[in-house]
Amino acid sequence: MGGFMLIVVSALVAQQPRWHDLLRDTNARFSDIEQAFLREHSQRTLEPPSEQPEEGEEDAVFFGRWADFWRLRLMPDGSFPSGQILWHQLQKKIADQRQRTGKGTRTQSSANFTHLGPTDIPTNGGAGRINCIAFHPTNTNVVLVGAPSGGLWKSTDGGSTWSSSTDTLATLGVSAIAFDPSNPQVIYIGTGDRDARDTYGVGILKSTDGGTTWTTTGLNWTTNQNRVVSAILIFPGTPSTLLAATSNGIWRSTDGGQTWSQRTTTYAMELHQHPTDPTIVFASTYSQSGGAAILRSTNSGISWSIVWSNNAVNRIALALPPTAPRRVYALCSSSSSSSFYGLYMSLDTGSTWSQQSSSPNILGGNTSGTSSSGQGWYDLCLAVHPTDSTMLFAGGINIWRSTNSGQGWTIVSYWVAGTSIPYVHADQHAMLFKPGTTDLWVGNDGGVFVTTNLGSSWTDLSSGLAILQVYRMSVTRGSTTPVILAGTQDNGTNRRTSAGAWAQVYGGDGMENGIDWVTPSTMYCSVYYGSFYRSTNSGSSWSSITPSGEASNGAWVTPFLLHPSNPQMLYAAYRTVYRSTNRGTNWTSLGAPLSTNARASYLAVAASDPNTIVVGTATAMYRTTNGGTTWTAIGSGLPSSVSSVAIDPSDSSILWASCSNWASGQKIFRSTDGGSTWTNLSTGLPNVPVNCIAIDPRSGNAYVGTDIGIYLRQPGSSQWVSYDDGLPNVIVRDIELDTATNRIYAATYGRGIWRGNLLVQSLIASIWASSTTICAGDTIRFADASSGSVSTRSWTFPGGIPSVSTDSMVAVRFPNPGIYQVQLVVTSGPATDTARVTITVNQRPTVTISLSAQAVCEGDSIIATANGTGITRYQWNTGDTTQRIVIRLRWH
Repeated sequence: MGGFMLIVVSALVAQQPRWHDLLRDTNARFSDIEQAFLREHSQRTLEPPSEQPEEGEEDAVFFGRWADFWRLRLMPDGSFPSGQILWHQLQKKIADQRQRTGKGTRTQSSANFTHLGPTDIPTNGGAGRINCIAFHPTNTNVVLVGAPSGGLWKSTDGGSTWSSSTDTLATLGVSAIAFDPSNPQVIYIGTGDRDARDTYGVGILKSTDGGTTWTTTGLNWTTNQNRVVSAILIFPGTPSTLLAATSNGIWRSTDGGQTWSQRTTTYAMELHQHPTDPTIVFASTYSQSGGAAILRSTNSGISWSIVWSNNAVNRIALALPPTAPRRVYALCSSSSSSSFYGLYMSLDTGSTWSQQSSSPNILGGNTSGTSSSGQGWYDLCLAVHPTDSTMLFAGGINIWRSTNSGQGWTIVSYWVAGTSIPYVHADQHAMLFKPGTTDLWVGNDGGVFVTTNLGSSWTDLSSGLAILQVYRMSVTRGSTTPVILAGTQDNGTNRRTSAGAWAQVYGGDGMENGIDWVTPSTMYCSVYYGSFYRSTNSGSSWSSITPSGEASNGAWVTPFLLHPSNPQMLYAAYRTVYRSTNRGTNWTSLGAPLSTNARASYLAVAASDPNTIVVGTATAMYRTTNGGTTWTAIGSGLPSSVSSVAIDPSDSSILWASCSNWASGQKIFRSTDGGSTWTNLSTGLPNVPVNCIAIDPRSGNAYVGTDIGIYLRQPGSSQWVSYDDGLPNVIVRDIELDTATNRIYAATYGRGIWRGNLLVQSLIASIWASSTTICAGDTIRFADASSGSVSTRSWTFPGGIPSVSTDSMVAVRFPNPGIYQVQLVVTSGPATDTARVTITVNQRPTVTISLSAQAVCEGDSIIATANGTGITRYQWNTGDTTQRIVIRLRWH
C-alpha cells in the first residue's frame, strides 16, 4: 500500500530562531545556538542563588548546562560529533577488554576500581535523572529505566534492586526503551538525551539476549548531526515493524530495525498506539517557537496527517485511556514561557479537540499554580488511569492530578520536602502505570518514584541506581574511608561521610568544591556560574564567600582550589583571578588576564611555588610566576580545546594540558619551559575528548580522564594505556589522587564516584650481558634479568644482528666497531620500565711480527716487534705486554 511523506512545517513568526528551537535542530551548529541564546539574553540576568536554590531554574542555567557539555566536544569544523565516532572508539576499547580477558590476564590494569556511591538514595537528595521507563510484557516485576549518561538499568523485583548490563556503553544516554511483546529477550533502546541534549546518542541499539549485549541497527546517523531518539513503538501483531520518533522525524522499519524509511521530517517527541486498533498511532512534535502538532496515522505509521496544532504551543504530551478508545488527551506547554498552555481532549479519535483547562499553571514550580513560567520544554509527561478514563496525572516540575478529564487539578507532589504535600524530586520526564495495576511510576531528575494510592503518598525506588552525573569532587587526604564532596547535575552538592553515608548538603547544580585537609570540618561548595560557600561544621550550614561582585559571573563550572600545601589559601578564577589567605573571608585580585567576555574554565597553582599560577579558557592560557603582578600568554601551539592544566608537583616549569576534542592525536601536551613550547604526548589515547589530568608526585605517572574512562602514562613509556579495570566506560570529569593511601578517585558524569589503586612501581627492568667490550664480529649473549612479572619485552640492539627481539635470551653479533646502547623495555599490564647497557665494539686488530735478524748463534739475542692496526693491548706467550721484546736464544 503506497503512502506519502508528511513534512510538517511550523507556522513561525518573522523572527530569528530561538535557542530552544536550534537546540533540537539537527542541522544547527553550536555557534548558532550560542548566538541565539545571547540574542535572547543580551545580559545574563542571573540572581545569586539562595541558600537552597530552587530546582526550577531560569533559561541561562539550562543553556549553561548544555553549553558546558558540548563546547569542547565539537568536531574540528565546529559541527556536533556523530555518535558513531564515539561508538567506534567504544567498540575498539571493548574489543581490547575482551581480548585481554580471553587471554586469562587481568582485564586491563591493577587499578581495580570499585563504586563508592551514591548507591543508596542520598539524604535530602536524589540518585540522578531518569529519562524513560519500560515494563517487561509478561513479567511486570522486570522493569528497565534509562539514564541520560548512565546507560540502561534493570530491576527484576519491581524496583527494589537495580543492576546495569551496559557498563561498556555507560557514556551513552538512553531516552527510549521498547520490549518485543512476542519475544521479550529482544529489546530496543533509543540513545541520546531527549530532554536536555547534553550527552551522546548513536541511534537505536538492539539486544537479542535480554540486554546483555547490544548492536547497532539501521537507524544510526553517521553525519555530524546532534540527533536523538525520543520514543520507540513496536507493533504487537507484527513485532518486526517498528516506529521511532526522533529529532529527525518519524522513521519506520519492517525488518526488526535492519532498514528504516523516513515518514516525517519534523522533530517528533512521542508515539502512542490506539488501545484497540493498532493501525492507529498518534505522535506529537516539538517546536519551541510554537507550532507543535499532534499527528495521526491510520495505516501503522506509513503516512501521517496533522489533527491538531497551535502556534502558541512548543511541546505536547499525549495519553490514550484503555477504557475509552475514542478519547485522546494532550497536555500542552506554552511556547512563550513553557508554562501550562492547556489540557485538550478529543472524543472522536483525534478528529476534533476541545480545551478542558488552561489554569492553574500545573507546569510551574509552586504549589498554588500561580507561577508565571514553567519548564514544559524540558519536563512534560501525562498518564491516564488504566480503568478510569477521567483521571489524569500531569508531570512538570511537580505532579498534578485531575479527576474530571482535565477540567480541574490538584497538586499531589512537591519538589520541596517537609510540607503537607508529598515529596517527589523535581522535573518529571517519564510517567506510566505499571501494567495490570494502578501503580503510577515516574522518572525524574532524582530517579524513580511510585505511588500505589493515586498520589496520596510516594515511594522512592531509586536506591541502587548508580547514575549520578558528577562535575567535580574533593576527597580528604590520608584516609582509607575518606569524606567526599561531589558537585552534581540536578542533585546539588553531596557529602559522603567516613562511614559511607551520602547526603545532599547544598542544593541546585553542584560544581567545584574542596575540603580542608588540616581541619576537615571546613569545606567548600559552589553552584553554577561561580557562587561559592563555606561550611565550618562539615556541611550542616553554609555561608557565602564569593568574591565581591562576582556572584553568577563565572563559567558554568567556575575554577576553585585550595593551595596544595596551605589549606587556608584559596583561589578562584572568573575573568579575574582571586586569592584568599583566610579561607575565603577576604579576597585579593591577582589581575584579570582574560579578555573582557572570557571566563576561566581551568586554574592551577604550583605546589612548589605558590607564585606560579596558570589560568585560561579553551582558547587562551596565561601564566604568572610572581603571584599575578604580570601575566604571560603561553598557549601558543595548543589546540583550541584545552580542558584542564596540571603543574608538575616538583617543577613549576613543567606543565601538562588536556584537550577535549575529536581531533585524532591532539589530546595531551606537555611543556618543560613554562609553556613557551609544547610537545604532543597523545600516542595511545583514543580519539575521544580528554577532560582532566593528574600527576602522581612520587613517580611522575600521569592519569587522564576521558569520555570513555581513564588512561595512564609513565615517564619511561612512549604511550598511554587504559587504566580503569572495574570502571564503566563512562565520562570521567575529575580525578583526585591520594598518595598517602595510594588511591585514585574518579568523578563520573553518569555513574557517580569510583575509587581505584594508584600504580605501584614494582617492575624493574634489568639486563645481563656476557660482555660489554668486544671486537668487531664477536657475539654477546643477553638475558632479561628484570624483577617483577614481565608480560612483554622489547629489545633494541643498535649495530647488532639481530637488531630487535622479544625473547628472554638472545645472542647478538656486532660486525662493526662503535659504541652502542642496548635497550630493554618490559611491561606488566600498564606498568613499563626501561633498562640500558652500553656496548663497546672495538676494531678487530691485525698484526705482523718483524725480527731484527733471521739467523743467529746460540746465546745471541734478537728483537721481535709487533705492528698492526686496532691494537690496544699486547700479550706475548713469554708473558711480556710491550710492543717490542728481546729474545735470547738458548740450545738444549
